[in-house]
Order: sequence, then structure tokens, then C-alpha cells
Amino acid sequence: MGISERRERDRERRKNEIIDAAENIFFRNGFENSSVEKVAEAAELSKATLYLYFKSKEELYYAVCQRAEGMLFEKVDKAIKKATDTSTKIRAFLNAFVEFQQKNKDHFDALFYLQTHPFKLDPDNELMIENRRRDQIYINHWTELIDQGKKEGLIRDSLDPIRTVLLIWMQLSGLLKIASVWQCELHKELGFSRDELLDEYYNILFNGIKRDKQ
Repeated sequence: MGISERRERDRERRKNEIIDAAENIFFRNGFENSSVEKVAEAAELSKATLYLYFKSKEELYYAVCQRAEGMLFEKVDKAIKKATDTSTKIRAFLNAFVEFQQKNKDHFDALFYLQTHPFKLDPDNELMIENRRRDQIYINHWTELIDQGKKEGLIRDSLDPIRTVLLIWMQLSGLLKIASVWQCELHKELGFSRDELLDEYYNILFNGIKRDKQ
């Protein structure tokens, strides 16, 4: 391994160590109550050294969310590959999203915060470019499933794939977030669990997008 490759490897290792530290700080304190100074201290670096890798607290948060997205997309890819038909793939896609929220709550919450509190980073920022690339891949997977469902006569032809994908994503994200906060109240006051609520959501969703039988 040459000197340049070794330097790049060391830089990447240090970068990941900073993101590890940032996760710890953001997950524990939230974005508003966190700072670059706290992340630098957790990473055992000077603030000046940290700025060589990330220019702001917003960039650090984007890096954390980028890692979270990678985890989510990996889970989705594995779930889809195990499914055998379009209907099962759509349900597997949704189930993977639900499972991600259940098993990686901090990462899900970080993504939800980012999606509801957009940061003003330079559009040409490396993190922003990578984020757009990944989001497009994710959207493409979804729209391909919607289009395939149309071809197979499972999904209504009148549905616009992009709008349908966005609506499903927004609905499910909001449902999971609110249900996680109101989980105890749902059971005590209304008499049903979060899983039962999700099952009902799936029924409404699939009945809403499926093609009527001729």
C-alpha cells in the first residue's frame, strides 16, 4: 500500500471515529443541545482538527443521517431480495422500514428530525450530493415496484409513481414517529397496540392503491 492510500485510509478511519462520536452526542442530547465542541471532546480531538473533516454542526448531523440512511437502505435491499413477487416486495419494503424504526430508533429519529428541520447546506456540498444520490436510488426502487404493480394489474393505472411513493413515505414516517410516542396511550385508552395500528394502515394502503377488479 502506497503512502497516499494509507493516508486516505487513515483519514476515512478518523472520519468514521468522528461520526461515532457525533452519534453519541446527538442521540443523547439532540441536535439543538449539541455542539461541535462536545463532539470534538468525545472524539478526543481539538475543534480545529475536527473542522478539517466537517465544517459545521449541520455537516456532522448530515453525516450521521447519511450513515442511518445507509443502514436503512441495506435493510430494504435485503428484504426485497427475499421476496418473490411484486405484492410481497412492497410489503417487505414497508416491513423493513418498520423494523428499522424498531431496532434503530435513534437513527430513525435522527432522520425524522432532518426531514422535518431541513438544514441550509451548500447544494454542492459533498454530503448533499451523496444524500441526493442515495435518495434517488431509494425512490427509484419504489417507483419500479409501483410501475411493476401496474403492469401486473395489482395497482391502479391512474396513480403517479412519484407522488404515491412520497405519500407512502410521509404517511409511514409520521405514523411510526407518533405511534412510538403514544404507544402506551394507544393501548391504555384505545385498546389496541402499535402493531394492530400498523396492520390497519397496511389494509387501508393496499386497498387504496390496488386496481379494482373488472
